[in-house]
Amino acid sequence: IYADQAWEFRQKKQYDKALALYAKAIKYGDYYEFYEERAKIYLEMKDYDQALKDVNQSISLRPVKPRPYCLRASIYLQKGDPDAAIRELRAMEYMFPGDFDIRGMKEWAAGWQLHQASNYFKKDLEQAVASYGRAIEIKPDCADAYYWRGMACWKLNKIDLARSDFEQAIKLNPHDMNNYRMMDNLLASQQKWDEIIEQWNAFLNLEPNNGDAYLERAGAYKHKGDMQNALADLKSACDRGNGKACGILKQYQ
Repeated sequence: IYADQAWEFRQKKQYDKALALYAKAIKYGDYYEFYEERAKIYLEMKDYDQALKDVNQSISLRPVKPRPYCLRASIYLQKGDPDAAIRELRAMEYMFPGDFDIRGMKEWAAGWQLHQASNYFKKDLEQAVASYGRAIEIKPDCADAYYWRGMACWKLNKIDLARSDFEQAIKLNPHDMNNYRMMDNLLASQQKWDEIIEQWNAFLNLEPNNGDAYLERAGAYKHKGDMQNALADLKSACDRGNGKACGILKQYQ
């Protein structure tokens, strides 16, 4: 009953009352969930050391339950120790392969790292690259992490690394035009018009009625000096409702 009452006080953010009630509950039995739930309170209070102490006790009492491990990974992340969180997630995958809670935790942890990286992106690109890398370690199929790490690498003039990340983002999310646009910008800085055209060919094979993509490819043809194909693509873009393409096309008529 004390644990039930403590849970109610936690929902109301009356943490002192909740902690006192969990202490009472623990006097009646060293149950792993009491420590797990109390660790959540400490986490919300940003008392990471106490949160870790309680979650470690929870795990020692019931090591076969995956949920406290997820909580410990979350504490590590919020404490500012992403490497420890990644080690925890790897251990969890080994101990509990395919567990639903762990899949959810990986999604959340990757999202947390993306959020951290976005903050770094504005002030410290090297840190942003590292944080996007951790998001990829946690969730290797995270297309957004590859895209934004590619952006950060490009701003740092690490062109080869940026290209590799944009290519991976395209592979993971081939219908996202932003990935192709960034690859277009990167290749345009090197005047690799044929490679840009190949990229848009690949996208248009997936989305043959995308007027924006025809407009982008028209630009590559124009820079290459192939006005015949540029005008054909402008018409295709205009026919598919792209007003900008229609306006440019009128200039050539």
